[in-house]
Amino acid sequence: MNRPEILFWLEVISSVGSLLSGVGIVIAVMGLFFLIRQTRAGELSTTATVYQSIVTLGNSINDMFINQPELHREIFGPTADFTAANAEQEQCEHPRRFYAALKWLD
Repeated sequence: MNRPEILFWLEVISSVGSLLSGVGIVIAVMGLFFLIRQTRAGELSTTATVYQSIVTLGNSINDMFINQPELHREIFGPTADFTAANAEQEQCEHPRRFYAALKWLD
């Protein structure tokens, strides 16, 4: 009952299947390399964004001291020991100094 044509076509189909599985593995590996490259690019982009935010914050603090130089003297002038009770008093008496210090410490 074994006909040679059937065996031939079974061998052809199995060889095509083997070839396709090998091509599939190669494509999967290429996809993995692409995914790794994209992940690294995203990581570098996020790192650059964080550093840019830090620089922007520092620049805004520097601009604040350039535009209002008296704040530097008020903040770094005479040192005082602040507690929670006199922090509220400081906020009422010197609001610019208080909020500038909050911004700078943030």
